[in-house]
Amino acid sequence: MSLFFIDKTSSTEVPGGDADVDKVEVPSKKRPMSKLIEKNKKKQKETMVEIERLENSLFGHAGEVSFLKKKVRLIGWSETDKIAVEQESVWVDDQFLDEENEEIEARRRQKFATSVGLGSKKWAEIKEDAEDDDMLKTTAVFGHSGASIQPGILNIERLPIVNKGHTSERGVHHLQFHNVSPLLMVSNRDRFIRLFQVDGSKNPLVHQAMSPSDVFCAQFSADYTQVYFCGKTSTFYSYDIPSGKISEHKDSKVQKAMKDIDYITLSPDGEYIALQSKKNSSISILSAKTKRWIRDVTINERFNTRCNFSKDSSQLLCASNTGTIYRWNTRMMKCTDRSNDSQMITKTLCVSNTGNFVVSGTDNGLVNVYRNTPAGTSLGEPIKVLDHIVQGITGLKFSHDDQLLTTFSQLDDGLMRVYHTSSLTAYSNWPNKDRTVGKVHCVDFSANSGYMAVGNRAGKVLLYRVPYYQKA
Repeated sequence: MSLFFIDKTSSTEVPGGDADVDKVEVPSKKRPMSKLIEKNKKKQKETMVEIERLENSLFGHAGEVSFLKKKVRLIGWSETDKIAVEQESVWVDDQFLDEENEEIEARRRQKFATSVGLGSKKWAEIKEDAEDDDMLKTTAVFGHSGASIQPGILNIERLPIVNKGHTSERGVHHLQFHNVSPLLMVSNRDRFIRLFQVDGSKNPLVHQAMSPSDVFCAQFSADYTQVYFCGKTSTFYSYDIPSGKISEHKDSKVQKAMKDIDYITLSPDGEYIALQSKKNSSISILSAKTKRWIRDVTINERFNTRCNFSKDSSQLLCASNTGTIYRWNTRMMKCTDRSNDSQMITKTLCVSNTGNFVVSGTDNGLVNVYRNTPAGTSLGEPIKVLDHIVQGITGLKFSHDDQLLTTFSQLDDGLMRVYHTSSLTAYSNWPNKDRTVGKVHCVDFSANSGYMAVGNRAGKVLLYRVPYYQKA
């Protein structure tokens, strides 16, 4: 059963129970068909008015704030009333109902897309604040999009936290920026998936959905209209953003192979879904279109990292508990090569956005940077070993153009560094043991890297502006 509602208030109280749902009156079997159709049309109009009222209050009509505070749960007439119609007569034309339902659905999707800026580039323009009191470094000149970012000192500005009023004591475990919209997806172990409209100041909550289970891993679909996620079960879920619908997906072969799904990874081309369990030596590959099992890729040891697809989706990479990095050709689903990660235990793995680098984080805090090689050839020795963090690396993230690389560990406060990738040197001014970042769980850059979001164990999503990137 799915629960979906939209809330811009600071309250985290979740509406629930039958009191929040309008009861649907089942029409009498003696009621004439013409009256029933008339009733359904009236119900449809009421629902459309309700939807528009909610959308207007969400996307800019301040006069409707009181309506939001009621946390109304909408139940579309297309499902409940269709049941009522079928109870009335078996010869009712389903096509009539389906066409009306599709019209409402299309209208909601278009309204959502327009409201959050999908397909528009205006949101990417960042207005620079006249005041720079919060700048961690103000002497450097703002960079230009045509020039390379410089090493040494990182010009960065801290902004208000994204999820104010919606923090979680269980920490922020996953976050991801939308690729064409100012949306940031945040998931916690409190079963919520939230979407915030990042503007650098108020960052309003625009959507949130409650998962049937704890959310251990979440990721946008390739077209960014859905969020796929998994928890400590043998099933996974998809959350359709415009409609708010959560769907459960099961596959008998996956359920037989793994009791718990710890990681879910989608290929950038939208073709594959990779499912992993920390206890297994195999990765289940599913079709993203049908959600059905295709095959497993297996090794003779246990996987120790979440798998990564290359940017062009032609390769799948993962590391074992002995430090071996495996690469598969996704078309043939065959292992093309393996590389020994410097006799270390690999904890996390990352392929750069340009495909030029493969980076691994180890259990002793070292980060190995490899020059990516063609399939069938070993990665060889790392071109640089980064050693600024003294505890196990738990995450790695590149900016969209690979000019910046962040490394972090959730094992202690302040264990995060930002590197200039051309020189592979660390920036000296930030974070540089800045313990205010807390125990960092996840990091992501916005589409054009103008924003950097940091999720920590305290349940906060910290937001930073990187002025070198003039667009978000």
